[in-house]
Amino acid sequence: QVRWARLKRIFSSAWLLPGSLNRSKMEVRAPGTPLTALNVQPRAHVGISGVTAPKLNVQDDLLGSNTWMCAAIILGAAVAIRTLGRGALVKGLKRNQRSSKRIYMGVKGGMRNPYWYGGEESPRAPSWLPGYVPEEKDGETLPKPDEGSEPPASLPKFVNLEWWQSQPAAIKTRSPSYWRRLFNDAGERRFERFKPYSLPEAIDIIFAGYEGDWHDKDDTFELKLKMALDSKYPDQQIRTKVQLPNGLGKEQRVAVFCAPEQEKEMLDMGASIAGKTLQDQIQAEEFEFDVLITKPASMPALAKLGKILGKRRLMPSPKSGTVVSDIEGAIKEWKKGGTLELRSGARMVISVPFGKQSQGKEKLLENLRSLLQQLADKAPEGAKKQKDFFSKMHIQSHGGPSIVIDSAEWPSHGYVAPKQEDSNIPLALRMA
Repeated sequence: QVRWARLKRIFSSAWLLPGSLNRSKMEVRAPGTPLTALNVQPRAHVGISGVTAPKLNVQDDLLGSNTWMCAAIILGAAVAIRTLGRGALVKGLKRNQRSSKRIYMGVKGGMRNPYWYGGEESPRAPSWLPGYVPEEKDGETLPKPDEGSEPPASLPKFVNLEWWQSQPAAIKTRSPSYWRRLFNDAGERRFERFKPYSLPEAIDIIFAGYEGDWHDKDDTFELKLKMALDSKYPDQQIRTKVQLPNGLGKEQRVAVFCAPEQEKEMLDMGASIAGKTLQDQIQAEEFEFDVLITKPASMPALAKLGKILGKRRLMPSPKSGTVVSDIEGAIKEWKKGGTLELRSGARMVISVPFGKQSQGKEKLLENLRSLLQQLADKAPEGAKKQKDFFSKMHIQSHGGPSIVIDSAEWPSHGYVAPKQEDSNIPLALRMA
C-alpha cells in the first residue's frame, strides 16, 4: 500500500496519467488544477494512521482499472531504457546485487574466516582464544563457532578474549598471522592506518611483522595502484610490460598457443603447456599457466577463445609483449619471472607482485622503484595531458595489512603543462 501511494504521487505529478490514481477510485483533474485544490481527508484503508489522500470519486471505471497502472509502468520502463540504455540498467542492478552480497559487517566479500568466527550477523569469539567463555542465549549454551579447530600456531601472546572483544569487526575477523603483522609484541599498531610512508619505511614495517619463527612461508610482496585516469578513453588505458631487475624470486609457467603439430617443439623450448592440450584446458576453463604467448599468425584462431581469456586478462597482445615472432626468446624472457604484464581495468586499479620475502629488503626496494619508474616512463599519451597519474598507492605482503605510500615517492610521468598566452601581447599579434 505504501509503494502504491508512492507510485501514485510520482505518476500524478509527472502527468503520465490524466489524474490522481487509486486502485478503485479516480477523479479526473482538470488541466492546470493543482493537487492542493482537491479535497483531502484521512484514508483509512491504507492502514497507516494519519495518512491523508485526495478524496476521489468514480467517474470512469476504465481509468480506475489496473490496466492504466500497468501501461504507465511499462511506459516509464521504456523511457528509462531509452534514456539510460539497457546495459546501464543491467550493470546497475548487478552492482547493487554485488554490493549487498559483498559488504558485510563493513568488510567486502562477506565475513572473513567464517570457520573461526561463525559467519553470522556478528563475529563470535573462537574457542582457541585464551580466556574463552562459552556463549549463552535464552538460558542455553551456544555451540562453539569453530567446533573441531585447533589454536593457530601464529597466535600472538597478547591476544586474549578481552583484547579480541575490544577490537572493531574488521580486526576481529582477521587471521592471527594478520594480527602479528599489524601489532607488535605489546599489542600496539606498527603503523598508523592512513599515514603515508616512504618506500623504505613501508618495507621495513612489513619485515618487522615477520620477526620470530612463527612464519615458514615465503610470502609475495604486492603493489596496489589506483590510477588517476579514465578507462573510457583509449589513450588513458594502461597495457604494457615491465622488467624487474631482480626478478620475482620464482619461475613463471609459460603457455604457447600454436598448432597441434607444433606442441612437442614448444615444450622442448621450455613451455609449460602448448598445442591441443592447451586449447582443451582453455575451453574447460582450466588455467595451469601464468602467461600465454603466441605468434601473430595464430591470433585469428585464438580470437575464438577471447571471451574466456579476456575476462581473466590472459589474452595475448602486442602491447604487452605476448604476441611475438621469436617464441623461444619470449619463453625464456617470461619464464625467468622478471617480466610482468600490467593492465588497468574499468576501475583503473592495478595489482602486481614485485618480489618475495626471501629476496631481502634491498632487492625488493630496487624492484619496486624500477617498476614504478618504468610504469611512469610508459604512461599513455592521454595521461601526459593531465597533471596526476597516480591516485593512491599501497604495498603489502600477501594476506597482510597494506601501507599507504607517500606521494613524494611517485615518479613523474612526463606531464606537459599547456602553454598560457601572454595577455599583454596585442590580440592582432597573438592571432598572427
